[in-house]
Formats: sequence, C-alpha cells, structure tokens
Amino acid sequence: MPNRIGELKAKITSMDNLESAADIACKSRKDKLEVARFEADRKNKLELLQKQARSGTIPVPEYRFFTRVERGKVRDIADLPLYPHRIWHQALAQVLEPLLDSRMIYQSFASRVDHGTQKAVVLAWNYVQHEKIKYCLSLDIKKCYESTDKEVLKRTLRHYLKDDWLLLMLDHIIDEYPRPGISIGDRLSPLFCNLMLTPPDHYAKETLHCHCYIGYADNRFVFGNSKQWLKKIEVELEAQFNAIGYTIKPNWVIADLRTEGVDFLGYRMFKTHILLRRRTKIRLRRAMNEIRKKLESGQFPDDHDRGVLGSYFGVLKWCNGYNLFRRYIWPVKRMLDDYDRWLDGARAYRAFVNLNSEVYL
Repeated sequence: MPNRIGELKAKITSMDNLESAADIACKSRKDKLEVARFEADRKNKLELLQKQARSGTIPVPEYRFFTRVERGKVRDIADLPLYPHRIWHQALAQVLEPLLDSRMIYQSFASRVDHGTQKAVVLAWNYVQHEKIKYCLSLDIKKCYESTDKEVLKRTLRHYLKDDWLLLMLDHIIDEYPRPGISIGDRLSPLFCNLMLTPPDHYAKETLHCHCYIGYADNRFVFGNSKQWLKKIEVELEAQFNAIGYTIKPNWVIADLRTEGVDFLGYRMFKTHILLRRRTKIRLRRAMNEIRKKLESGQFPDDHDRGVLGSYFGVLKWCNGYNLFRRYIWPVKRMLDDYDRWLDGARAYRAFVNLNSEVYL
C-alpha cells in the first residue's frame, strides 16, 4: 500500500483556499443570480463555510437534475447550488488533485492537469507508428459514473487517504448523492472516477506488462503486435473491472492499424496517417455551414461562433485534414476576417469623429 495522505484539514479549510475556490466556482457563472447573492455577502458566507467545514456540519445539498443530449447520448446532469456546495467541492478538489495525481499512471488522461486530449493523441500516434505495433484493443466501460459502487469508492479513497476528518467529509458527499453511482457534473466526480480506475491501470502496466497502454476517462486502449495476446489482455482487464463493479461494453474491438485504423478520441488512426472520425466530420460541416449562412445573412458573429471555429481548427491540426480545412474552415475564416477588418475600421472612424468634435468644442 502506498504512503497514505493525511493532515489536510487546515489546508483545505484555510481562508486562502476557500477564497480561491469561490473565485473559480463563480468565474463561469457571473451572469447567475446566485453569484450576485453570494458576492453581496461573500466574507460572512465564507467564514460560515469555514466554520461548518471544520465542524463537519456542511448542510445536505439539494441536487437539481436536467437532461442533456450529447452526440446521441442522453445524460442526466446533476447541478448543485453555488453556495456552499460548489465552492466546497472546488476547495476539496484543488487540494486533493495535485496530491493524488502522482498515484495515477502517466498514461491516464482526462480531468488531469497537463494530461489533456492533445497529449493523449500524440502518445497514441507514437504507439501506432512503432514498427512492432500492429493492433489496438479498444475497451469502453458501460455507464462509468452511474455504475460506480459507492462502497468500493470509499474503500479506494481509504487506500490513498488517512485523514479521518477528510474521509468523513468525502463519505458525506458520496452518500448524499440520491442516485446510484456518482454524479455527472460534480466537481469531484472526475477525480473519484480516475481513482477508481487507477488499480486496474496499475495492474495492466505492472502485472500484464501492457507497455503501450492509454486510459482516457472510461476508455482503455492497449497496443500490441498479436491478436491472441490482446484477447487474453481483454479477458484479464474485464475481470479487473468487474471486480470493482464495472462492466465492459460488448462492442470492444481489436483493430488492425494497417487496414482498419483505431477509433481514438475523434480520430481514426492508421499506421501511415490520421483521419478525422466520420461523425466529427459531419458535425464540422454542419457547424461551418450554420456560421457561413449567419454571416451571409448579415448577422454579427458572437463569441460562440468564434469558439466553434477555433475548436475545429484545433482539431484539424492533429490529423491529415488540410482538404477539410480549405473546404469548410477557410471560407468561414475569411468572412470573419473581413468582418473584423470592417469592425476595426468602424471603430477607428468613430474615434476620429469623436476626437475632431472634442477639438472643435
């Protein structure tokens, strides 16, 4: 068992940590009424939160649920009140995550600092290009958050933490969620999920000797040069995940990297090139057509339009997507650039007129 982490109460409940957590929790909700109410009495509310946290009397949260459809998947998203729960969860996360990050394998990505999608794509491409790598086993956990066993999660937390006060607070957070598993939308849920999947990851790396291995959220990828070996790995990993309450989807595949390519985080990777996934390509085309029609009709672009354009431009940078860029991204970018030049000219003209009116006055 690794050295367990303790004595975190003072650091988590310090006013500096709570202030930082409040800033982050309010940052993306500045237009919400609950933020205005919190900011109106910020100091007193943070002092009360500090007192409640130290005494272990954080009130039971009232979860609000709403449904969101993402890429054909219907998800029930849990939303917590800003004060005290979102701020409190953020305060816990920003202390725990740096300490627990070292317990995870390097090849585990998503919801970790400096372990984002781009690094995962680069690492996978390095594996795919290796001369001895021919196949890739792709696994997906079924409803990872909803199927998380709360008791197993508590035991897992005790494997890494020994602070009784902290474990009690985390137990309350886990037990107070009214549905099975852990919530989608909670600040601590990605950390809980990564910790739950860390023992199988270590088993794959250290016992099964899966040297070319990548974990991304609830997906697992193992690269090798033998289909028979990868089939044995699948059986072993499925047993490990089943032991902690997870189920592997039956649609796992062993892809031939020379002919089929592996479906990896929005791309299809082959030995010689990387293509954009077909579904992603369709979404890109639709999004660019919507922005183009908006600009052609004389409507002004908003920040969301610019964000969509920038995100797809970034996606295409990591694959052989020059033709897609020239066909869909480039025409919209030119229209936006023309609009920006016109806007700059209009601003300069207004400034010139205002300056001359002040001079004559």
